[in-house]
Amino acid sequence: MSEIRKARNIAGREAIFQSKAQSRVMASGDWLTWPELNALLPALAEQLSAGAPGRYLDGAIFSINYEGVEYFPRFAIESQSLTIASLGMQRVIAVLATRMNVWGMALWFESSNS
Repeated sequence: MSEIRKARNIAGREAIFQSKAQSRVMASGDWLTWPELNALLPALAEQLSAGAPGRYLDGAIFSINYEGVEYFPRFAIESQSLTIASLGMQRVIAVLATRMNVWGMALWFESSNS
């Protein structure tokens, strides 16, 4: 019986940690909604339809879902050219994607160790 209680306690602590981590990531303000991303990158918006952005960004950038809204990292946009992530950023995303989920990647990029 205590094994079950321990498992519930661990699951509860993990849920609290995940919620706090997600709030910290979103509080950074480094995330764009799909309409905001399209407004920043009008050439991309012209090429793409309004559905399922992850399908056509295909590894060039990643997104997180928070409270039913899809967000994209502002830091994956080249500020000078206003284009999607450089090849270097795409390589980092590709490596991280094999090791963690999108929230893990978001936390990694938000950390001081990234």
